[in-house]
This record gives sequence, structure tokens and C-alpha cells, in this order.
Amino acid sequence: MVAFYSSALDGVASNPALPTPLLLRLIAFDGGSHGPPFQALHRPRMPESAVAAILTHPVLDARVEFATSGQADAGQRARLADDPSPKVRAAVASGPEWTHDHRTKVRPLPDAVCGRLLEDPEPSVRSALLHSRHLVPSFLASLVRHPDPAAQRAALRVWTT
Repeated sequence: MVAFYSSALDGVASNPALPTPLLLRLIAFDGGSHGPPFQALHRPRMPESAVAAILTHPVLDARVEFATSGQADAGQRARLADDPSPKVRAAVASGPEWTHDHRTKVRPLPDAVCGRLLEDPEPSVRSALLHSRHLVPSFLASLVRHPDPAAQRAALRVWTT
């Protein structure tokens, strides 16, 4: 039964004219502990009140989905860099896997956020950042002097792109 509701609610959430109060209700929907509808978390130009609701969402997968959204602004995704869950922080570090339009270029996280993620105590977060396709060349180049050999290897990508 949840699958039907999820499908129907995804259709509602994908409506670009959806009013913010209704979007907030969709975000609050737990989907039988599966979280909000996918489209509610992957909307372009997400209103601040919706972002705030996602950042504190009790369902871990909702925060992970938003962290990997190709539609979310990099500054909005960056606010999850201090999430208590390493899974969410790794999703932020990795960045979006896809966008609705393959021609869309994902804006990279700010260098300061990348630096914090690089120093994260969780190895999966650091690894996700170093393998991200969304790092700016200047940040990658700065890794050449990093004490971690994995970071130094990542810096070599500057010369292959």
C-alpha cells in the first residue's frame, strides 16, 4: 500500500507549482519509515523552510537523498556536512550521482566544506570526498601537499581532466 501512496505522492511532489505548505507536508510524510516521496527531496529551487525540514528529518534516507540531489544548491547540501550520521556526510562528500538533465553541471561544494569533510574522523566520508566527481581543480591541486597519500593520489586527477 505504501508503494501506491509513494508513487502518487511523487507525482504531486513533482508539480513545479506545488505550494510550499503542501511541500512541507510531503516532506513530513514518513512513508512507512521510508521517508518522504523522492520528488519532494529532489526539487530545484527548494524553499528555505523545506530545506530546514529536510536537514532535521528523522528518517536518515531523507537526508541522504537530499545530500545527493542534483537539483539542490551546493550551499544547501553543504549544510549536511556536520550531520551526526557518517552515511549522510559521505553522501554530501560524494555529491549527486545524477541530475534530471544530463547537461546540468553540478555546482561543487565550497572549498571550506570540502576541507572539513577531508578531515572527517570517518574513513568512508574522506574516501567519498576524494572520489567525488564534483571537486574543483583548485581544491584537487591543493591536495598534493596533504599528508594523506590517498589525498595526494586524488590531486593527480587535476592533470587528467
